[in-house]
Amino acid sequence: MTFRKEGSAPGQGRGRRLDAATRRAEIVEAAAAVFEGRDPHDVTFEEVAGAAGVSRALVYNYFRDKGELVAEVYLRSLRRLDAALAASLGELAGDRELRVEERLPVVVHTYLRFAEADPEAFRNLVDTETVHHPKVRDARRDRLEALASSWGASPEAHVVAAAVVGLLEAGTVGWLEEQELGVDLNRVADLLVGVLQRGVPSTLRSE
Repeated sequence: MTFRKEGSAPGQGRGRRLDAATRRAEIVEAAAAVFEGRDPHDVTFEEVAGAAGVSRALVYNYFRDKGELVAEVYLRSLRRLDAALAASLGELAGDRELRVEERLPVVVHTYLRFAEADPEAFRNLVDTETVHHPKVRDARRDRLEALASSWGASPEAHVVAAAVVGLLEAGTVGWLEEQELGVDLNRVADLLVGVLQRGVPSTLRSE
């Protein structure tokens, strides 16, 4: 599965009259491109404005500070991941309800394929500084609430939902960092599914 960048190419905004939502989306798209390979918190508004083809003042008009802009890029990545998950699960489910044991491998593979296609976007999703932004915190909480609700919304379900998402994020980032070792995506998916279904000892037993 591959993912296309959303919106128009950075730098195409100069001289065009756009509605506020479109202009804001273009600035976020430009920021995402500038962030690639860099710490987003080191990027300046001047760089983002240049990539978007707008003035620095206009960027400030839409985003009060860099933290808010970084958060919007985060939310853009989160929406893309959730759209990929919905598409993968929907394709498998058809008109029936999927069991947990059916959903889990699909979710794990989708996380890994998303990260493989756009490593920078995925790393942005686990940026420890960005996750504390109020908008990001709210979005992550809503995702956990939805997952916990699918398991009954009990306190135990909330704990498990947080653990599952945390493992998927950490495991996927770990795989990205170890890709030079040549660990196959499908092998990593099997390992993560095994941990989630059976626990660490049975997953890592000698074969």
